[in-house]
Amino acid sequence: MNYKEAFIKEITALSEANNFNMAVLEWELVTIFEEENNCICGHPIIENCEIQNKFNGNIAIVGNCCINKFVKNINSSNPFNSGKRLIKDNTRSANSSLLDLMHKNKIINAWELFFYKDILGKRNLSPKQQAKKIQINNKIIKYINRKKQVFQFS
Repeated sequence: MNYKEAFIKEITALSEANNFNMAVLEWELVTIFEEENNCICGHPIIENCEIQNKFNGNIAIVGNCCINKFVKNINSSNPFNSGKRLIKDNTRSANSSLLDLMHKNKIINAWELFFYKDILGKRNLSPKQQAKKIQINNKIIKYINRKKQVFQFS
C-alpha cells in the first residue's frame, strides 16, 4: 500500500463518513509542531499536524505535506512559514493566518489582533507601533518555542 492509500484508509477509518471525500471535511487542525515522527500514512515527518474530527473527537497526527496534498480544507503551510520567519527576525510581520491562530488560542488578545492587522502592510510604523508589534511578536515566538511546539489551534 502506498502512502496516499494508507492516508486515505486511516482518515476514513477514523471518520464518521464512509468515503474519503466526505471524511476529510470532518477534520480541523488542532496543533502544529516540529518533531521527528511518522504520519498516519507511514511516512517519516518533522512538521506534524494534529487534526481532530469535529464529529467524533478522534485525533490523528499527519504530516504537513499530507495535509496540503490531500486535505484541501486545511492549509498548514502559511502559519508554519510565518512563525519560522518571526523566530529568525522578531521585527518581521506575522501573516494573517498566524495571527488568527494565535488569537484563537488566546496567545494574543482581540485588541492586539486588531492592532496588528491594522498595521499589516504599512511600511513606516511609528516608534510606538513598532515597539508594540515587536512585543506581540515576542509573545508569539515565546509560544512557538515552548517545547518545540509551533502552534495550538482550538
